[in-house]
Amino acid sequence: MVFHVGGLIRLNEVGLLRKVKRISSVSGGSITAGVLGTSWKDLQFTDDVAVNFELVIERVRQLADTTVDAGAIIGGILLPGSISDRVAKAYDKVLFKGARLNDLPDDSQPGNPRFVINATNIQTAAL
Repeated sequence: MVFHVGGLIRLNEVGLLRKVKRISSVSGGSITAGVLGTSWKDLQFTDDVAVNFELVIERVRQLADTTVDAGAIIGGILLPGSISDRVAKAYDKVLFKGARLNDLPDDSQPGNPRFVINATNIQTAAL
């Protein structure tokens, strides 16, 4: 997840992020792509560089600084609800704040990339 944000930082620095037509991701990169997608409408581009890209960086850092698994495992064992439900709630609380896949940018609009998110649903274990 943090590695991928580094790649996005570089794409932004050289003015290519705004020009990307499709962002495809897998696993931890999908977390970063989800953060980018849900932040896209808030990014302010000047000369093809998002001058406020810290929005994305700080959201990823916030999750990186959060211990999700320990609390989810302990809570899932001792309290009602599953471990995967607790992990999903933690991601939502820290990163997504209720956003859903349909909240990603509309790629039919100029300047919006298509987001292709490849991940396993932690609640169902389905792709």
